[in-house]
Amino acid sequence: METDEFGDEVVEELKIHLINRTDTAYKFIYTLNYFGKADFDLKNEILPFQDFYLHDIPFENLNDSPTFEFEFSLFTRSKNKADHYEASLRLKPKQLFAKIEEIRLKGEGDFLSSLI
Repeated sequence: METDEFGDEVVEELKIHLINRTDTAYKFIYTLNYFGKADFDLKNEILPFQDFYLHDIPFENLNDSPTFEFEFSLFTRSKNKADHYEASLRLKPKQLFAKIEEIRLKGEGDFLSSLI
C-alpha cells in the first residue's frame, strides 16, 4: 500500500508468492492469464517449507479477470503421491476488494488463498 497526496492508503500492486508448507519439493509451471490469454509464465521449483516470490501485479489489472494457473510435479517420484497436479485460482473482484479492506482494518499486510 502507498499513501496518496490526501493521506489515504491506496493499493498499488499485489506481490504474488507461492508457499510450500509441506516436506515435499515440487517442480511447477505458473501462468497468469487475463481474459483467458497468457500474460506471464514461469517454470521453476519450490523446496519444502519455502516461499517463492513469483511477481508483482499492478492493482488496476485485477479488473481484467486474472486467472492464476499452476501445474505441479514431484521433484522426486514417490509411489505414494500423484506425479502431477493442476490447480487454478480466479480472484473475483468483489471478494478481493473485501479481502483487502479486511486486511487494512486488521492492520495486516497479506492474505492467503489455498490451491488444494
